[in-house]
Amino acid sequence: MNSIFSKPFIKVKNWSWVTITGQDATTFLQGQISINTVNLADNTHNPACYLDIKGRITAFFECFKINNETYHLWMPKEIIETFITTIKPYALFSKVTIEPAAIQTMLIINNEQEIKTLCSALNIDNSSLTPGNIVSSKEHHCNIVKTAYPNNIFMCFSSKTIENNTLDLNNLVLEDDAYQALLMQNGYPVINHLNTGQYLPLTLNMLEIKAVDLKKGCYLGQEIVARMHFRSQIKKRCYALEASSELTIEVNSKIQQNGKNIGQVVGLQNYQQKCYILAELKIDTNWDQELEFSTESKVAVKRLNLSYGS
Repeated sequence: MNSIFSKPFIKVKNWSWVTITGQDATTFLQGQISINTVNLADNTHNPACYLDIKGRITAFFECFKINNETYHLWMPKEIIETFITTIKPYALFSKVTIEPAAIQTMLIINNEQEIKTLCSALNIDNSSLTPGNIVSSKEHHCNIVKTAYPNNIFMCFSSKTIENNTLDLNNLVLEDDAYQALLMQNGYPVINHLNTGQYLPLTLNMLEIKAVDLKKGCYLGQEIVARMHFRSQIKKRCYALEASSELTIEVNSKIQQNGKNIGQVVGLQNYQQKCYILAELKIDTNWDQELEFSTESKVAVKRLNLSYGS
């Protein structure tokens, strides 16, 4: 398993949850986000987008469906307030509650052996941990999932502190930089206050990540997505890049090649003397030539292979 984590277990502080509950939760989200919540099975999860009227991504998150009346959305903490403020008016005539989630424990695990140890300690059958499924431990009030994107990592979250004599899970070093570097490395965009409302889902590979369902009915921005897919030729895609040193470049800054604009920086994370970059670039980019960033001279970057194929 490809990992850049320094430890098998890490915690993050800059990501959190929005919970949507109520008897209309499924139908409400069906008309708001880019995936089909009606067809999404209970105790599974899927990446999803929330778009603006121009079809641009204002939030990108993992959508965890516990059942038809309970959803947890995992996203950068800094956009949660704006997300809730934006989506709440559409819930005026729906029986739903939208609020920040009271989920305290969040562990990211990128080690197969360690997840077996964790499952054993929490009395969970690890054989049922297949990509996308949510497995629960009622005894410890926690859930474990194996994500399909990025890179088959595991996430453990709980409504209360996990008390266990075998594992010390609640005194871990925070590694937000490592987590976000892993996301960039695997072509998984981080939409935050810097780039919200800037990018179209199809150029950021949302179809390949399965964060967009072209067959579902209407939702905000859906017409733009459908028109772009069925009538337009997509000229840019999202690529994961790695530079051999840390860089001082800005999100949304232009990228050039031979003095011509070919795209821009969607996101980046410096980590362990490397820079992991997500870039929206023309599909005819010459990968044998260096790229030029606005605050750097020409930079040699390595294009990373993505599990979903871009």
